[in-house]
Order: sequence, then C-alpha cells, then structure tokens
Amino acid sequence: MHTKETYAKLEEVIRHYGEELSRYSDEQFNSQRDELTWSVGQMYEHLLSSGYQLFFKKIKACLSQQHGSWEGEKNKDGARIFASGSFPPIKIKIPEAWLGPSPVAKPRDTYQASLLQFLSEARQLGSEIAQGDTGYKTNHVALGMLTASEWFQMIEIHFRHHLRQKNELDEYLRALTEISS
Repeated sequence: MHTKETYAKLEEVIRHYGEELSRYSDEQFNSQRDELTWSVGQMYEHLLSSGYQLFFKKIKACLSQQHGSWEGEKNKDGARIFASGSFPPIKIKIPEAWLGPSPVAKPRDTYQASLLQFLSEARQLGSEIAQGDTGYKTNHVALGMLTASEWFQMIEIHFRHHLRQKNELDEYLRALTEISS
C-alpha cells in the first residue's frame, strides 16, 4: 500500500476517534471496569504514546538508517498481518516482559488537539517516507523486520485494531448508564 493511501486511512480512523471524544463525560472517559481493564482515556493515551514512542521512532530510525539492518524479513505473524492488513479480530495478550506501566490518561479535552497534532506529524513523516524509504528495516519485537513504510502502515493498523477495544468499553459504559437510570 502506498503512503498516501495509508495516510488517508489513518486520517479517517483518527478523525473518528476525535469525533467520538464528545460522546464521553469526563467520568466516563476515566471509568475502569476493573484494575486490569483500561479506561477509554487510557486507551487514547496508549494510542498516542505508542504512536510517538514506538512507531514514529522506528520510522525515523529506518529513514536515517540507524538501529536496524538491510537484512531480515517479517516473521510468520508479521507476514500474516500485512497480508490481511489488520490484526486478527481477537484480544491480543502482550507478554508481561514487554509491558510498561499502564497509561495515564490526560484530561479528555486535551485529546482533540493531540490527535490533530499527531495527524499533522504523521502527514510529515508520510511525505518523508514517500521521498526516501530505502528498504532499511528495524525490528518489531512481535512481527520481525519492518521498513519505514511498513511501520507507517502499523500506525493505522494499530489505531483500527483498538476500535474493537473502544467498542467493548462503550458497551460497558452504556450498561453502566442503563443500570444507574
């Protein structure tokens, strides 16, 4: 898939996340079903922080040809995800060793601007990729070696994957509203 197409899909999914922000009260945005389940706010924070701290960094490393290799391929899981263009429709359990601290949500009203800023930076990176993806690769711990273009695709795949989680959280919040009515 070309970077322009990937960006168009990313823009669509991020704009959806932005539009959805107004549906939540601050209380709903931060409500957790239990200690192990993220709130909607934590999910938004995860999307943006992983975008900046993982995906953007890996793209920049590929473009500057640092911390990677010209060699290597996607592993079996990586090949399957890129062939289908998405993660499988299941909950993905991250191995404990890969987990960092749970995300801490910022106030709900900050995310509209944060999503737009992320989209702006993604557009710039997309332009850089279109002009200079040389095929240099960096490692994704679960998927194998990815190029800058593939890392860029992963941003959109990741945001879209979390729509399933968002739908589950929305169902939980609807049930809470029905119970309290």
